[in-house]
Amino acid sequence: MQSYFYNQLNKDIEKNSKLENTHFIEKLTNEEEELETTLEKIKSIVTGYKKNTSIAFNKINKQSIFFSTCQLIGDYSGFKLEEPKHIETFQNTANNLLYAIAKSSKIRVRKIILRDVWWKEENGHLLAFLKPNNTPVALIQKKSDSYLIKNLETGTESVVNQKIAESLEPIAYMFFSGFNVKMDSMKKVLRFAMNGVLRDAKLLILASFAGSLIGLLIPILSGIIFDDVIPTADRSIHFEVFSIMIIIGLVSAGLQLVQGVLQMRVESKSSINLQAGVMDYILRLPVTFYKKYTAGDLTNRVLSINSIRQILSSTLMTAVLSGAFSFVNLILLFYYDSGLAWVGVGLALVAVVFMITMGCLKLKYDREVSKYQGEIQGFLFEFLSGISKIRITGGERRVFALWANKFSKLKTLGFSSGSYQNFVEVFNSSYPLFTSIFFFSFIYHTVLNSDKTTSMLTVGAFMAFITAFNKFLSDSLRLSMAFITSLNVIPLYERVKPILEEETESVEQSIDPGELAGEIEMNSVSFRYNENQPLILKNITFKIKPGEMVAFVGASGSGKSTIMRLLLGFEHPEMGSLFYDGNTFDTMNKELVRRQIGVVLQNGALMSGSIYQNIVGNSELTLDDAWDAARMAGMEEDIKNMPMEMHTFISEGAGTFSGGQRQRLMIARAIVHKPRLLYMDEATSALDNRTQNIVAESLDKLQATRIVIAHRLSTIENADRIFVLDKGEITESGTYEELMQLNGLFTQLAKRQIA
Repeated sequence: MQSYFYNQLNKDIEKNSKLENTHFIEKLTNEEEELETTLEKIKSIVTGYKKNTSIAFNKINKQSIFFSTCQLIGDYSGFKLEEPKHIETFQNTANNLLYAIAKSSKIRVRKIILRDVWWKEENGHLLAFLKPNNTPVALIQKKSDSYLIKNLETGTESVVNQKIAESLEPIAYMFFSGFNVKMDSMKKVLRFAMNGVLRDAKLLILASFAGSLIGLLIPILSGIIFDDVIPTADRSIHFEVFSIMIIIGLVSAGLQLVQGVLQMRVESKSSINLQAGVMDYILRLPVTFYKKYTAGDLTNRVLSINSIRQILSSTLMTAVLSGAFSFVNLILLFYYDSGLAWVGVGLALVAVVFMITMGCLKLKYDREVSKYQGEIQGFLFEFLSGISKIRITGGERRVFALWANKFSKLKTLGFSSGSYQNFVEVFNSSYPLFTSIFFFSFIYHTVLNSDKTTSMLTVGAFMAFITAFNKFLSDSLRLSMAFITSLNVIPLYERVKPILEEETESVEQSIDPGELAGEIEMNSVSFRYNENQPLILKNITFKIKPGEMVAFVGASGSGKSTIMRLLLGFEHPEMGSLFYDGNTFDTMNKELVRRQIGVVLQNGALMSGSIYQNIVGNSELTLDDAWDAARMAGMEEDIKNMPMEMHTFISEGAGTFSGGQRQRLMIARAIVHKPRLLYMDEATSALDNRTQNIVAESLDKLQATRIVIAHRLSTIENADRIFVLDKGEITESGTYEELMQLNGLFTQLAKRQIA
């Protein structure tokens, strides 16, 4: 067992090292291309000749082939790709270009590993790369067990086999479509979820109708048995009818199996479509949106979208199946006796009206149930997140009382809603028995009062009629239940609607910032969080040159963190403007700006995963890059002393790490990309003086523009400028020595700390 474990571990390590080598080679190739381009630029300046156009042409040609390959995959997947308007031209990597295409086309990309016999499985259309030059190719799934590879560079295509699979890089990409239009109605949401599922849905409908047509034979054969087989005791006919019924049973079972598989495929594919679209949409919403709801309530609202999809897809399938069976059996009822058929239709309408009435009465309580479920989920999330604070303050009784109050209201509403559900279930079980008694009584009364001239139904015809009616009524009740279930969509949609109506962060009309130099300017900015609240910032004006280190100090609530939120685009100023490198921030692509900023927030947290994953995130950076960042953050020795070094796992909340270690890891995460701008909000408050000096020296070498918010004034002695904030206004500014000589607010803050 132990040897097996070590063998598996060695295989995983070898696989990871191969992937890292692939990324490292790609990185070196890109660096060589950038160096070559830069040398050509220098040559053109010195010699006066234009840049060698072949290099530019080759790069443009590669990008064109790359985009065309992605576009081909989009055509097969059913969504349109748009050429990116914003490409970080200073990072010419395939990953960066793919990200830009996905961003402009409002889709998401997921990195996958091609393992085992992947080409014989159903994985959807993929983007892959040929060895050794990373040539992009499209892997198009023609059947559930075969792939077609299309190389636009050579114009060739062929069926994927073992040899072709070995010629591909192990890393590939899967595309997920996002909400490319505003989802302001459930019709649009359902249509989006069913994208690429129509073929399976059509086959499901055909299988349902085939099953309903075969189901017609059961009541017909019942009539034959009672009219012809039983009275005559003809064994030969009995054997034939029995054989036919066995065949019908086997065929029906096969069709039900097909229906089950098709329904599962429709459910799975539509769920993947919708969940990917919703997550993409949520991630594109502005940061201010998330302040409107608690984390638990927002989670409940987001999950409600998939609940709506489940209800609509299941009820839609039920409606299709029940409608098909009802229609076919209704025809059979009129075939046997039109008078009795109209009576049956009347009885079915009574059931449908009762069910719809119960559903509408139940809806009032379901609305309140959905509301309280969201509140309780939000409350529980906050309660569990702050359990240590509750224990410290001894607030367990108060928290339990608050929860019990909400929970009792939820259960009271649930009981009221469940009462109507009980009425429906009792009605469903008893009403078919009542209708059967009614029909037998009706026929008995008709026979007693008939004369010999009146044409009567035969026993077999009546039994066939009753069998067909019971199926017709059963399907009508199922259809009514589907309607009642679909009413649950209304309260769920009312909770989801504010999310779907929220405007995403617009990028269509924004300007590509390019590579930022690091100049920042804030001109006459005033800001408040709500209209009925006082101003948090009042007429703030400053300008920071590239490479400068600027600090903001002041008492709590003076507006320091608000300035950082404005600079990140999380909030919008009420008055005034923000500029990066002389360009208005409002007109710039904020995401491309943020990608060039390293940020350490005051309430930042580590995520569950390895130290390596926490530092590099989802980027293409290697293990060496992570070690460099850890070294600059003064965390190298601590990581080396851990059992698995860079692969040491960090649990939820990072409880096994000290405050200083958590801060240094967040600093490493902020600087691993070598950003041009660095924003640090109380980023070194938990560090000792030695570690503080190591971090300060490392950050000085970055030559990045730094904005530091600090309460510990000793950490900003080397700042080029310090701005002192008081009640949202800049009251003092200068170097550390200049401010100490002013004997103002800064001096008072410093003396308090010295004392």
